[in-house]
Amino acid sequence: MNGNGIMKAFLIRLGMIITLFILLLTPKISIEGARSGLTLWANTVVPSLLPSMILTSFLVRIRATSMISKVVSPVFSRAFKLSREGCFCVVSGIFCGYPMGVKTANDLLSENRIDVSEARLLMYMCSYPSPMFLVGYVINDRLKSPQILPLYLTATYLPPVIFGMIMGRRHLIHYEKPKTRRSPVSIRFAVLEECVAGSCEIIIEIGAFMMLFSILSQWIKKLPILSGQIKLIASVLLEMTTGVDLIVKSDLAPICRVAACVFATSFGGLCTFAQCCSILKDDRLSKSGYLAAKLIHGLTSAALYLLLVRIRSLVAL
Repeated sequence: MNGNGIMKAFLIRLGMIITLFILLLTPKISIEGARSGLTLWANTVVPSLLPSMILTSFLVRIRATSMISKVVSPVFSRAFKLSREGCFCVVSGIFCGYPMGVKTANDLLSENRIDVSEARLLMYMCSYPSPMFLVGYVINDRLKSPQILPLYLTATYLPPVIFGMIMGRRHLIHYEKPKTRRSPVSIRFAVLEECVAGSCEIIIEIGAFMMLFSILSQWIKKLPILSGQIKLIASVLLEMTTGVDLIVKSDLAPICRVAACVFATSFGGLCTFAQCCSILKDDRLSKSGYLAAKLIHGLTSAALYLLLVRIRSLVAL
């Protein structure tokens, strides 16, 4: 291990030790943050994500994804230059939200149904919040502004679509369908049992990450030396749900408030990044590249929302 590696390992260990001591010295704040994160996980993430996660994994294992892909591939293959199997990942990402697009891309790659370059493309373009989460929690529950629904959804989903269309053509040049002999499909209860066990393991990891990042957000909110703006930015970068809640309660102008929520949900936060890292088992899928893509997605979506609002106001005149 070189000098940089040794220093990095030392800093990580030191950070974990400091975190442990803070956790022990501030039990009330830590318990409050943990309770908040686990409540959100149990009430929102588990019922909305776990069933779709089990079903999607099962469909991949029994190769039923081809039936869905056959329906959507005429549109998605032409738009994004994807293989038929890759088209299912787009469907999974759109309807299920974080982190199902990434998980499906990883599963298809591990099953050798798509190649590495297509898995990278899908990982970048199929990772976004679900429409159910945006419409139900963000727009109606927190912002209480159903009239912004078309602009909010356009600003969130249009950048990945454009990215997929541009990069898909470049990806097509390098794409080669994996040449492997398929083994017979076995639809057994044991397969479903494996999918349930694997999905439960991932959902528990997601809950643990949400708990830890909620504790960290709670510490930041209680620090008197930080300004309100710094606390808001830190919370948005850490965890999107907590960040959206603080944005709504902030004194930002209404248009800036919505744009900040668009950034938070499109970026996903470091908590969502940690969840995706726990899913990405293949070393050929770059985690740092994913984080950079999500940051660009968040900034682009926020800017696009402001532009759309400006265009709408000019048209209204």
